[in-house]
Amino acid sequence: MMPLPAKLPPAWSLSVDQIKDADISPTLIFIRTPDDGWGAFGLVDAQYLVTLMNAVNKLRGFQLNIRVGDGDLIHPSVSAVPHQPEWLSGVEYHITSERFPIVVSITPPRDRNG
Repeated sequence: MMPLPAKLPPAWSLSVDQIKDADISPTLIFIRTPDDGWGAFGLVDAQYLVTLMNAVNKLRGFQLNIRVGDGDLIHPSVSAVPHQPEWLSGVEYHITSERFPIVVSITPPRDRNG
């Protein structure tokens, strides 16, 4: 578990993969706390996202990971991978949002022979 910053910014987000001793799905948290004293938050159950990432992994062998803010890396389990062209093996792609603190990593499957 990580502590909150001493002074919270007006907008922050976090991904939570697991909470010790709790049986919960991965969760995405989005917080907005403007200076007027009011705020809003959203909690997103990321289980459907994990299910989608598992399906992509199972069907194509790609490993997808997501991290929101300085939170936990949410990543499904890796299954056996289908054959992939050699030119894709070992390549990793990262995409980051400029508006939101979300990073998605996509790793293609390694060649079974490599």
